[in-house]
Amino acid sequence: DLPEGLRQPDERKTRKDIYYITGENRDTVKNSAFVERVKKHGYEVLYMTEPIDEYCVQQLKEYDGKNLVSVTKEGASCPRTRKRRRSSRKTRNLRGSLQDHEGHPRQ
Repeated sequence: DLPEGLRQPDERKTRKDIYYITGENRDTVKNSAFVERVKKHGYEVLYMTEPIDEYCVQQLKEYDGKNLVSVTKEGASCPRTRKRRRSSRKTRNLRGSLQDHEGHPRQ
């Protein structure tokens, strides 16, 4: 059964991902640095501590139209983090274009 926070009909309805972490017990996964990183951005994490959970999430790639995303997966990031990266890239590109226009070499 999904936690109450993942079932509420507010802005979570537009959310495309369900973040989860698997592990031996609740205390271990709750104190994970991966979980802290996602929660820092205001997202909830589904704790999956049953032996069958790991197998299930490998077989199910989505639930209720939402992608299941492991917070421990390399390269996994929150939408806000992805937006920030794109914004930083755009800023660097703009800065480079302005420097080219002014005759300064790019750094």
